[in-house]
Amino acid sequence: MARRCVPTLMALALVASGCRAACAQGCWIDLFNGVDLSGWTCEGASWTVAEGVLRNTGGYEQDLIKYNTVLPPDQFALEMRVRIVSGMRLRTHAAFDSIYMGNEGSIRQFEVYGRDITDVAQVGDDSYVLGQWYLLRLEVSATDRIELYKDNYLTHIATRTKRVPSQITIVPGDHYSPGQIEVSSIRYHIVPEPSGLLALVCGLGGLAGFAWWKTMSVATASTSRC
Repeated sequence: MARRCVPTLMALALVASGCRAACAQGCWIDLFNGVDLSGWTCEGASWTVAEGVLRNTGGYEQDLIKYNTVLPPDQFALEMRVRIVSGMRLRTHAAFDSIYMGNEGSIRQFEVYGRDITDVAQVGDDSYVLGQWYLLRLEVSATDRIELYKDNYLTHIATRTKRVPSQITIVPGDHYSPGQIEVSSIRYHIVPEPSGLLALVCGLGGLAGFAWWKTMSVATASTSRC
């Protein structure tokens, strides 16, 4: 009996080790499935999906779309591939008004904004033109350092002053500059704190538990109101 237990314990140790590695690296969660608006809620005018692209029909601040599931505020990254057809007021919020990326002001540029950030500095070209696809990525580290990338080039750095749960919200424009946008992908990368739920699930259930957590995260956002 004891001899049969040794391989089992070794296997469990390997699973736990793999789980710790998976937790340390985190995981990407696709928030937009490219098919329909599952997991999202529209406010104001509706949004549509055609040929794998998400598009808005109303261009004002009230015509936003929101991801239903609240996501952990730990170390994370938010990435979206977007094309601005018109306007200059796209704003994608990781947490509404707390931290977001997009365009404010009177020139076409992607920046990082929010009431819970400080020490914002531009370190690269942040300009954009209408009708061109861009890959935007907002990264927040375990030390609350913020980095904004445009097409994998660093454009801004900042510091997060407060951690609040993330609920992804896309605002296409406002009354100053109504906007039409297209989004082909948007995803969220989670690297949990050691005491977080994801780390706990990994510790208890191994890689299967890790996969289960991701499934449950998506399942809770399976409904839409658009």
